[in-house]
Amino acid sequence: MANEVLLFLDQIEPIIKKAYKAYKDDPEIRPKLDKLIDRLVQIEADAHLAELLKQAVLLNTLSDILEEAINTVRHQIGNFLLPLQKLKSEVDAAAGKTNSDIRLPSAEDEPATLPGPGGAASPAAQPAAEQPAVATPAVSMFDNCKIRDEWLGSIDKVADRIVAHTQRYRAIEQATNVPWWFVGILHSLENGNNFSGHLHNGDALSARTVQVPKGRPETGQPPFTWEESAVDALTLKDLQLVPRWTLDVVLEKMERYNGLGYRNRGVPSPYLWSGSTHYVKGKYTSDGHYDPNAPSKQVGGAVVLKRMIDRKLVKLTGRAKHVAATPAASLGQLGLVSADLTSLGHARKELAFPGKLRAGPKGNAQRQAKVRQVQEWLSLVEFPTPIDGDYGSATTMALKKFQNSVTLEPTGELDEATWLHLTAPMRRAVAPLTLQPDSLNAAVVKIARQHLAARPAEVGGENRGPWVRLYMEGQQGEAQKWCAGFVCFIVAQAAMELGVEMPFPRRVGVDDLVSDGDQAGRFVSESQLSSVPQLRPSRIAPGTIYVLRSASNNEDWTHTGIVVNAGVEEFESIEGNTSNPNVDQRSAYASKQHRSYQLKDFLLLL
Repeated sequence: MANEVLLFLDQIEPIIKKAYKAYKDDPEIRPKLDKLIDRLVQIEADAHLAELLKQAVLLNTLSDILEEAINTVRHQIGNFLLPLQKLKSEVDAAAGKTNSDIRLPSAEDEPATLPGPGGAASPAAQPAAEQPAVATPAVSMFDNCKIRDEWLGSIDKVADRIVAHTQRYRAIEQATNVPWWFVGILHSLENGNNFSGHLHNGDALSARTVQVPKGRPETGQPPFTWEESAVDALTLKDLQLVPRWTLDVVLEKMERYNGLGYRNRGVPSPYLWSGSTHYVKGKYTSDGHYDPNAPSKQVGGAVVLKRMIDRKLVKLTGRAKHVAATPAASLGQLGLVSADLTSLGHARKELAFPGKLRAGPKGNAQRQAKVRQVQEWLSLVEFPTPIDGDYGSATTMALKKFQNSVTLEPTGELDEATWLHLTAPMRRAVAPLTLQPDSLNAAVVKIARQHLAARPAEVGGENRGPWVRLYMEGQQGEAQKWCAGFVCFIVAQAAMELGVEMPFPRRVGVDDLVSDGDQAGRFVSESQLSSVPQLRPSRIAPGTIYVLRSASNNEDWTHTGIVVNAGVEEFESIEGNTSNPNVDQRSAYASKQHRSYQLKDFLLLL
C-alpha cells in the first residue's frame, strides 16, 4: 500500500509544481500551491513507514489536497484541471478500497442479550482468549480507557481530520441535531472521513448502498451528495430525535450504529474500543461472519472521542457527563447559520434576546412575559420549572443546571449566550437548508424533517408556548389548533428557500386549506386514489399535504400534515399538534406518523 501512495505522489507532484511555476507571479495562487507542495513532501516522508491504517489517512489527505488544487486552478487558464480531476477520481477509488478493507462490517445480525452498553455477558457467552471482561458499564470503560502508544499517532490523525472538516459536519448537525463531532467520528468509522462514500457504510455515492443497510437512500436519484446520504443515515437510526447527548447515550448510539453482535461474543466492540487496552482481538470480518482471532485495524470511535476530549477539542461536563463543543457565544460557534428571520413571520420576535434577566421581584407585565419565555424554554429543553413569570429560586436553579449542561458558567442569570443555547432548537428549525433542493416538494420535506428534529411541542398549557406562537403568528391559547399553522409555516419557509412565492394563502383552519385547494384544482380526494391503489405513490409525491376528513361529515376536515413518503397501503407524515396519552404524557407535539389512506384527502402544492 505504501507503494500505491508513492505512485500517486509521483503523478500529483509534477502537475502541482508546474502549476506553481506557471503562477509564480500570482500573489494569491502561488502561496496556496506552495502550501500544498509542503504537505505532499510530508506525506512522502510518512508513506515510507505507513501501515494500512495510516495509508487510509494519507490517501484521504491526498484527496483533500487534490480538491484544494482543483478549486485553486479551476478558473485559471492552463492544462492542469483535467489531470488533477482524473487523479482525484483514482485516489478516491483507492481510498474507498482501503477504507473498505479496514472498516468493521455490521454486527447487526447478532442480537444482544446483555442489559446495556458494556453490560455483563450472558452465561452462555464466553470471552475470547486474552479479552478483558465487559462487565464494566460503558461509561466506566470510557473513564478507564487507556490508549495504546502504538496507536496514538493514527488516532491523532483521525481527530485532526474530523476537526479539519468541522464545517461540513456542523452543517449536518444543523440539519439533524446530531453533534458535529459524533457525525465526524461515525464518518471516520464508516468511510475514513472520505466524502466520496455513503455515511451508512462507505459504499460509493454513485449508487444506493450495497452493504448493510442496503438500498439507501430510498428516495432521490444517484449520484447522491455526501450531505444527502449523511442525513439519511442518521435519520434512519432516529438519531435526530435524541434529546440530550450525554456520554452514556453517545456510547450506546455509537455502538448500535454498527450493531450489538459483539456483546453476545463477550468482546468489547472494536467499533468503540479498538486502539485501547480494552480490546485485543476478535471481529466480524464480513457481515455475519465472526473471527475470534482477527484483530481490528480500525481506530475505535470511543477511543477517538477520548483523545479529542484529552486534547480539549470537545468537553465532558456536568454530573451526567454531557459531551459538548467549547462554550458558544454566537450563532457561528453554535453551528447555526443566521436565517432571514424577517421573512419567517413570527420567528424574529420569538428568537429575539429579551435582555439580561436575573432573580428578583415579579415586576410588571413586560418583565413577566420575558421571564415566562425563559421558563418555557427551560421546560422544553428538559430543565422544567413553573411557568409563572416569577424569576425565583426554582428558575435560577433550573437555569444553572441548564448552563452547566452546555458548558456555560452556571450563574443562574440569563445572558445572550445562554439564550442562544436555550433557543437553539428553533434556530435550527428555521435555519437555511444546507442543501439546495430541486423542487418545492423536496424543500418542504427537508424543512419538515428539520423542524421534527427540533422537537416542537406545546408547553405551559393547551396550544401554548414558543412553538405554537411561531406557527400561529404570535397567537396561542385553547382556540389555536396549530396543525394547519405548522404546515403553512413549513411551506412558506420552503418557498422562501427557493425564492418563490407561497403557493397558496396561509390558513390556520384545515377547512380553509381544503377550500383554497379545491378552488385552485389542487384537491385530490380519497376516492380518486382508491380505484388503483398501486398508483398512490406516483400520485402523492413527498411534500403533498394530507387532510383528515371527519368520519361523520364528509365536508369537515379536522387535521393536517405533510406527506414525506407514500406507499400503496399507507403513507408517512410529519405533522404538528399530535399526542398519544397512552405513550407520551407531554402536551401536543410535532411527530412522524404512519397513516392509512382511509378518510384522508390530499392537497397538491402546485
